[in-house]
Amino acid sequence: MKGRTGTFISLLLCNIKLQYRQGFTAAWAVISGFYILGLYFIPENIKMKILPLILLSEPSTFAMIFTGAILLLERDEGLLENLFITPMSIRQYMLSKALALSLPACICTTAIAAVLSGPAWSLLLIPPGIILTTIFFVLLTFIPASASRDIMGLLFRIGIYGSLFTFSILDYFGVLGGYHQYLLPSKGTLDMMSIAIGTKEGSILTLVLSLISLCGGILIILPISEKHFRKNLIESGGIA
Repeated sequence: MKGRTGTFISLLLCNIKLQYRQGFTAAWAVISGFYILGLYFIPENIKMKILPLILLSEPSTFAMIFTGAILLLERDEGLLENLFITPMSIRQYMLSKALALSLPACICTTAIAAVLSGPAWSLLLIPPGIILTTIFFVLLTFIPASASRDIMGLLFRIGIYGSLFTFSILDYFGVLGGYHQYLLPSKGTLDMMSIAIGTKEGSILTLVLSLISLCGGILIILPISEKHFRKNLIESGGIA
C-alpha cells in the first residue's frame, strides 16, 4: 500500500511539473484574468446570471483541452510506454492527471468567483465543487483523447462529449428541469456555483444531490474511461 501511495504521489508531482513546464498553468491563469476583466464592467444582473455558467465552463473546457493535449504529447514522445515497465497502474496514471489539473482549476475559478461576486463564506463551496468537476471532465477526456490521432480530431471529439454532459445548462435557463438533471454532474456544479455566489437559495437537499451527482459521475466514468484508454491507446496503439 505504501509503495502504491508513493508511486501515485510521484506521478502527481510529475504531472504538476509537466503542466507548469508546458505552460498550461500560466495559460489558465491568463485566460482567467481575461474572464475577470471582461465580466467586471458589465451590468451586475447580467454578470451574476452568467457567472455560474463561466464557473462551470472554464474548468470543464480547459480540463478537457489540456488533458487531450497532454495525452497527445505524451503519446508522440513515447512516454506512455512507461505504463508497461513501471509499477504504476493505468488508473493511477489517470487519477494523477485529474488531480493535477484540479489544482489550477480550483485556484483560478475561485479567484474569478471571489473577484466578481465579492468575498463570502459561501465561496467555500467552490473548491470542492470545482475539484470534483475537473476530475470528472479529465477522466471523461480519456475516451475521446485515446481515440484521437491529431489535434483537430481531438477537438472534434471533445466538443461532442462535452456537449453531451452539459445539457443541464438547459435546466439553468428553465428548460427540461427536474431532479433527473442530477444524472449529469454539470447540474451539481451549476447548483453549487449558484449557491456559492448567492444567486440561488441553498438547501441541504440541493447540496447533497449536487455532491451525489458529481461523485457518482466520477465513480461511473472512471472504469469506462479506463477501459477505453486501455483498448484504444495502449492495446491498439491509439488507432481511432
